[in-house]
Amino acid sequence: MHCRLNLLLVCGILLASCAVTSAPTARSIVDRFTAAGLEAANPHRPPFADQGLFPRTFSDGLTFELPSLGKNVVDQARNGSVLVCITKPNCDTIYEYLDTYSGLIGPYYYQSHLGTVVVFLDNKLPKATAARYEQIVRALP
Repeated sequence: MHCRLNLLLVCGILLASCAVTSAPTARSIVDRFTAAGLEAANPHRPPFADQGLFPRTFSDGLTFELPSLGKNVVDQARNGSVLVCITKPNCDTIYEYLDTYSGLIGPYYYQSHLGTVVVFLDNKLPKATAARYEQIVRALP
C-alpha cells in the first residue's frame, strides 16, 4: 500500500511538472525570430534600459538590429526590441507607453497572448515582415 501511494505521488509530481511551461526569455524569443528566418542581429542590452522616460518595468530585454533596413538619419542601426516582464501589468505599462507614442515610433508593437512579452520594431520594416514577427509574438505564452 505504501509503495502505491509513493508511486501515485511521484506520477502526480511528474504530470504537474509537464504542465508547467517556463516563461520565455528575451534571448529565446530572439532565437525564435532567427529560427523563423527573421532578422535579429547583434542582440544587446536596450539603450533605453538606463535612461530616458521609457518604463523600466521589464525584467529581461534585448534590442536587436535589422540590417536590411540600413541606418537612420543619425547613423544608428534600425532595430527592434524584446521585453519580458514578470507580470502582465508590468508589460501593460510598456505597451501603453508605446501606444501613447505610436505616432513617433510607428505601428509595430505587439504584446504576447498572456501579456508578459512586448516586442516593438522599427517603423521602416515592411508590413508583411512585421506581421511575421507579430505571429511569433502572439503565439508566445
